[in-house]
Amino acid sequence: MQLVKQADVEALLDSLCVGTADAVLVHSDLLRFGRPEGGVGTYLAAFDTVLGEAGTLAVPGFTFSFIKTGSYHWADTRSEDMGAFAEAVRKRPGTGRTRHPLQSVAVRGPHARALTTIQTPSAYAKNGVFQAISDLDFKVVLLGAEPKHISHSHLSEETARVPYRFDKHVSGASVLGPGEGVQHKTWSFFARDLERDVRPAGEHIIVSELLDQGDWTTAMLNGVRTYAGPVSKFVAALDQRLSNDPLWMARVSAKPERPGPSND
Repeated sequence: MQLVKQADVEALLDSLCVGTADAVLVHSDLLRFGRPEGGVGTYLAAFDTVLGEAGTLAVPGFTFSFIKTGSYHWADTRSEDMGAFAEAVRKRPGTGRTRHPLQSVAVRGPHARALTTIQTPSAYAKNGVFQAISDLDFKVVLLGAEPKHISHSHLSEETARVPYRFDKHVSGASVLGPGEGVQHKTWSFFARDLERDVRPAGEHIIVSELLDQGDWTTAMLNGVRTYAGPVSKFVAALDQRLSNDPLWMARVSAKPERPGPSND
């Protein structure tokens, strides 16, 4: 298994045009790169160094167990299937969490205060957290994750009201921030209609186009391709596709339009 050093990660972020004072939303699968010299702390230290105190680091903190348990606490409920890096960021002292018990974002840095004050029934509403992340000029960093893991695709799908998803409502008890009491509320998310057997795809096509246009960047670490670029560029491109054809992602999943970026 290949070794990953902090300097390797810092060099990668530099190649991806991530630098001081940037705001980044990271989707990660660190195991693909090999063994980090200092565990997940290798990556945390690299982001700290590259972003500096003026930078903002965000990761998804999704917890769909709320559907079954009806119980959520911003500090105690761990993220699910988001990877070791996301959970490590969430657990760091000083990290905040946005106000949604199913689709939260763990965030630290200057933009954390603004993001953790937003509360909407759906996290992907036009005035919700994911729209705010796009408006605040965040970059997406795919750190071992694939384009299909870009969560902002759901923002475009909800904006377009794609017909293979529906508003699923979930009620429960939540503690959404430090020093707060329990809220008993109903939340929503734009769930996939399982009876229609649609598995939307196409993020790789959008990323390929953004790379071709020079709007996004790609680089390699230990033989694994990584990607980064402005959230807003991705959202605008997918919005356009779905505006023209709300079933575009369903059609791509049935028959790929063109090859995506290679992992070679």
